[in-house]
Amino acid sequence: MGRRAWYFCFHSGCFALWAIQMFRVLFHLRARDEAKTGQYLGGPVTFLRSFRNWLSDPAVRTERFILALLTMVLLLSIVTFATFAALQPRPGSELLPQ
Repeated sequence: MGRRAWYFCFHSGCFALWAIQMFRVLFHLRARDEAKTGQYLGGPVTFLRSFRNWLSDPAVRTERFILALLTMVLLLSIVTFATFAALQPRPGSELLPQ
């Protein structure tokens, strides 16, 4: 397997883990909203209040840390892949006039 395939596998794994954690957080926030307001979907203002409370809640500190860590790893893998892809010579570029 080539280098690009390994980068793609690593990036896909990072994205999958990030997506799972993000959906867990979103479902947790929706359940919190429903418990607080009694409505299934509370709307954008209720979501923003719940998100602000989630950011400052010490009970979910580990979830916040994991989400932040996965976000940083995902962004780093995107930048790394883009940098290495830009440094690779394109096929046929040696035939172009200088």
